[in-house]
Amino acid sequence: MVQNWWGRQAAALNECDMLWRVMIEPARGWRVPMFVVQAAPIMRTLLILIPFLLCTLVSAQPVDPPTYWPQPIKPAIVHRPIRSGKPVPDTYFVTDTIVVTITGHVKLDGSCGGGTPLYGFQRKEGDAWTDYLPPCNVQLCCGMPSAEWMQHTVALIPGHVAMPGRGRPWKPGEYRAVILLVGDQELVGSAFTVVAP
Repeated sequence: MVQNWWGRQAAALNECDMLWRVMIEPARGWRVPMFVVQAAPIMRTLLILIPFLLCTLVSAQPVDPPTYWPQPIKPAIVHRPIRSGKPVPDTYFVTDTIVVTITGHVKLDGSCGGGTPLYGFQRKEGDAWTDYLPPCNVQLCCGMPSAEWMQHTVALIPGHVAMPGRGRPWKPGEYRAVILLVGDQELVGSAFTVVAP
């Protein structure tokens, strides 16, 4: 009786195993055609390439050409109207602060306040321009070393660069402002006149 029970259990397990195999394995009569088997690698490659090709077509939409072509920035120094003194353009008193707008890649003094360019002044003596108060090419390490300015307003104070001890005080005459650009190039502004009060 026990042996019969074990026999029935083994037969049931064998039958379940056969059902499982029938469910997993394809039917014996169904076969894949040979040309499909041989073309499978090519089809796989095409299925991978087609999305990449379509992606470039979708992203490559026509665009209008730009209407504005940026021009390279030309460095310049332009004098601003003064608040005191005579209403003559580019004429200052000895005590005036010279206000200019600067455009270009300017070398800064590196101070913690960080907005002062390295500047000096040329003076006209006779027919020639001489470096009367040359720009000091010494930078501090606290602030920014340079800045890209576009019509940035700056106050140039002649008293900060004047050297009365060397016989170069700020006095009446014809001057030009000199700003140091990055690469130690000098940007020379237009001439202005300093008069006594």
